[in-house]
Amino acid sequence: MQKIEKQFFYNMFPSEYRNDIDVLYSRYSFFAIYRNSDTFNVFLDNGEIVSIPYRIYLDESQFKFKFLLSKNQKLLLSCILTRHYDGFIREKYLRNILIVNYWDYSYVAPFILQLTGEYIMEILSLILINLSKDKILFLKRFIKLNIKFYELTKSRMISYWNYICREEISQFSNSLGAKILDKLK
Repeated sequence: MQKIEKQFFYNMFPSEYRNDIDVLYSRYSFFAIYRNSDTFNVFLDNGEIVSIPYRIYLDESQFKFKFLLSKNQKLLLSCILTRHYDGFIREKYLRNILIVNYWDYSYVAPFILQLTGEYIMEILSLILINLSKDKILFLKRFIKLNIKFYELTKSRMISYWNYICREEISQFSNSLGAKILDKLK
């Protein structure tokens, strides 16, 4: 196992949160089981570009001990763990993100939107039922800044439906992914 460099986490979030990343990095080991995957880049509303991994290979047990963390530090950690290789863990930490006011934590947008392009029905369902009008407006604003990322995410959503769900749901328009896309139009 190898410890993930702090810069890797700095790159995932706006620079204003480096102190919070420092706190997380000092309290958790962040040892990777395997080499982390490639990353994707997105623009945030403050003009910064962040680089987020498709997957991280961390042993979740290192996060079972709950240090005294600020609300923002817990949210940053939850965002990191939505990139975990285990879908159950991604879902668990997504729940922490879905309950916050997105406008106060604009960096959560790419973590939520990326999960819509993945194949886990429980995650899609969770996102769909939590898409309030305010959260839809917030995500639409992020999409305007990241059209290519959104189009790629949408293509993945359709591909996963075609490969995994088509026998059960014969038309994409009836899928959870399509329902999310309809709300984000």
